[in-house]
Amino acid sequence: MAIPKNITREHIEKAIEEIVPVQIPAQRLEQNYSLISNGKTLPPKYVISIANKYANGAELDSEVFNAVEAKNFLIKKEFNVIDKRMENNSAAINVWIEKTIVKGRKDRAEGERALGKALWSPKTGSDGRNTYKNMP
Repeated sequence: MAIPKNITREHIEKAIEEIVPVQIPAQRLEQNYSLISNGKTLPPKYVISIANKYANGAELDSEVFNAVEAKNFLIKKEFNVIDKRMENNSAAINVWIEKTIVKGRKDRAEGERALGKALWSPKTGSDGRNTYKNMP
C-alpha cells in the first residue's frame, strides 16, 4: 500500500490544524524531513497519517509508506518540506552549472543558444535513465 491518492491539500491543512507539536508521540517525530506550515514544524509522515483520517476515516499506518514518499507527496501539494540534514536549507534549491563544450561548436558560441544564453542538457543519462528530468 502507499499514500492514498485521494488525500487532498485540504485534508492535509486540517491535519496541520489538528496536530499540536508537543503532543506528537515520540516514535512519530521527524527524523530527516520537517513540514513547515502555519508556524509549526511537523513530521511529514505523521501529517499524512492524520490527513488520511479526513480523507478515508482512519489514521494511516506509518508502515505502509516511507518518509521520502511523504516528503514528495507534500511537495507535490505545494507544502514547504525541508531536509533537516542540510546545514543551510536555502541550499536545497536546485542550482545548475553550465559545462558546455564550445570549442569547434559555432552553434554554442554564437546566437540565441550560445553559452550563457541557453542551458544545454542531454535528454537521458549515459545509462538510459531520465537523469535530467528536473532540468528547467
